[in-house]
Amino acid sequence: MHPLINKPSCIYTDSTATLIDNIFTNECNDVMTSGLLINDLSDHLPVFSVCKYHNIERQTVKSYKYVRKLNNESISSFTTDLAQESWENILNTENVNDAFDNFLTTFITCTYYNKNCPVQKLMLHVTSDKISKPWMTKGLQNACKKKNTLYHNFLREGNKESEHRYKSIK
Repeated sequence: MHPLINKPSCIYTDSTATLIDNIFTNECNDVMTSGLLINDLSDHLPVFSVCKYHNIERQTVKSYKYVRKLNNESISSFTTDLAQESWENILNTENVNDAFDNFLTTFITCTYYNKNCPVQKLMLHVTSDKISKPWMTKGLQNACKKKNTLYHNFLREGNKESEHRYKSIK
């Protein structure tokens, strides 16, 4: 880590000045300029850094998600097939552990679940903004999502409690 500010940023009197406010980086080649802004608003001078911006095109990453086809029709077909299955070996078993083992064997080997609710492979197109916005860490993304959710809740509910929750994180 390299400091970008090399002059005092906190000036109390003519004899007291400290470099207390700084910016650190591990990418020195990307820094074009950095320094202090002179103003009289505070005894701490604002620090700044201007970096090169690497505009890299968005990348689309293909990923897959496996889901079961579950809808009213598939569940109805599954229920109909299960109703036609003979469950006598389970219902007539006195030991609960043996009955459960028989149930699992029947349920797994009958293949009605896979027949009526098949697994489907869905392709997801995920656009990666990580390259074009490297400063957006996972923590910042989560904080933005939380703030946006609280804002939407405040707009939807419109009460003081939801306003307070939103403004407390804002």
